[in-house]
Amino acid sequence: MPQPPPPPITTTTPPPPPPPPPQHQDPHSMGGQISVLSSPSNLSNSTAVKPHRPEDLNIKPFLHSDLPIPTPSREASLTQKLEMALGSVSPLLREIMVDFAPFLSKTLVGSHGQELLMEGLMTFKHSQSVVELVMLLCSQEWQNSLQKHAGLAFIELINEGRLLSHAMKDHIVRVANEAEFILNRMRADDVLKHAEFESLCATTVLERREEEKMCDHLITAARRRDNVVAMRVLDKIINILSNKHGAWGAAARSNANKTTPSQYWKLDSWEDDSRRRKRFVPNALGSSHPEATLKAAIEHGAPEDAILQVRKDGGRMEGYYM
Repeated sequence: MPQPPPPPITTTTPPPPPPPPPQHQDPHSMGGQISVLSSPSNLSNSTAVKPHRPEDLNIKPFLHSDLPIPTPSREASLTQKLEMALGSVSPLLREIMVDFAPFLSKTLVGSHGQELLMEGLMTFKHSQSVVELVMLLCSQEWQNSLQKHAGLAFIELINEGRLLSHAMKDHIVRVANEAEFILNRMRADDVLKHAEFESLCATTVLERREEEKMCDHLITAARRRDNVVAMRVLDKIINILSNKHGAWGAAARSNANKTTPSQYWKLDSWEDDSRRRKRFVPNALGSSHPEATLKAAIEHGAPEDAILQVRKDGGRMEGYYM
């Protein structure tokens, strides 16, 4: 008995998923237009929509600026990152290692007791590469030495710096106090010297005034003495010329003129112990003062003949002799 043929197998393919609804975005929140490239073959062949990365989207930038951005990009190498991160610090590290080499060489010691800094000192002095500096500091020997010795050495350095700062502060305060004491003493010395100078100036001025007074007194006395001496010499000369016993006296002219000239006297300037002037000396400039004699005769009412006689004799009249 023939078997009936099997029923035909029908395969049904599932319908393609509907496309995602368009997303409506706020145009104010986007600075530009977003364009998405998609092919219909990909939509028909793929069963699910792949999520797109931000790099795959052709998004126009919000800000159109050519300013350089200091942050490294994804394509930057490790060397560039190290140079960008440690480029400003590496010169300071090199200077610290070179300047403090005597101290750090005793501290940074390797596992076998060797000095690590002396081995890498050429790198610090002559090399400008940041990578070499990082490789040297990150080596096993340096890391062990830094972990083992550098911490304690840094603490000791900080303590030593504090002690040094306190010592310097005390030294500065002490020096300032000494300087202030010295300045005060110098000011006191200046005041004393100024007072001594003023007193010396005053004393010198008084001495000079006394000397000037003494000089004036001596000059005046010398002038008076010279005047007295000159007057005496003049009187002596006149006495010699007018003395009756001299060559030019009245005896030589007795034959020519029988009249006897009058001789006048005056008190000498000599004084005794009681300051009395008892000595007469001839007065060459003496006079009988006829005007005074005539006036006296007229005032006393003398007769006219007597007045004429007085005028004739030049002032001699009985009872009115001067």
